[in-house]
Amino acid sequence: MTRLLGSLAFAAMSVALTPTSVLAQEYPFQGSITVAFAAAPNTDNVSYCGGPALPYVVEAHGVGTSTLGFLSMTLQKTLAAVGPMHGCVTFTALNGDTLSATYDGTEGAPDAFNFQFGTGTLTFTGGTSQFRGASGKVSFKGTFSGVETGSYLFEGSVSFHN
Repeated sequence: MTRLLGSLAFAAMSVALTPTSVLAQEYPFQGSITVAFAAAPNTDNVSYCGGPALPYVVEAHGVGTSTLGFLSMTLQKTLAAVGPMHGCVTFTALNGDTLSATYDGTEGAPDAFNFQFGTGTLTFTGGTSQFRGASGKVSFKGTFSGVETGSYLFEGSVSFHN
């Protein structure tokens, strides 16, 4: 009996001392979100999430669906007309829980119909409630039009360290 109690105590201490990264649950993250955005010259030299102050500042808002459920998306970023993009993304679930990420990507030149295509990565940096302790990376592909709308496709994984 003493040996059994000692083994149970050891097992309990092992679980208690296990790093939270080992206890994280990883989930696939796929989604599609459509946004409306406004862009302007970055005259105030604004930057987001520790990134560079690029020539243009953009704010986008949208909604869509993902493997985590319906999400709204808010994005603040700076970008060059063609080239790098950097910013902050917040996804919000229907119940108000948020999932935060940094946004890094590259945007190509407009095509003959004034569409631009971009690719990049979201790096999850945290969240609230059910998304607390979020980490992981998601790739994105974006299509942006000259009439200030865009769409994103996301694919990757996210872990939660509750």
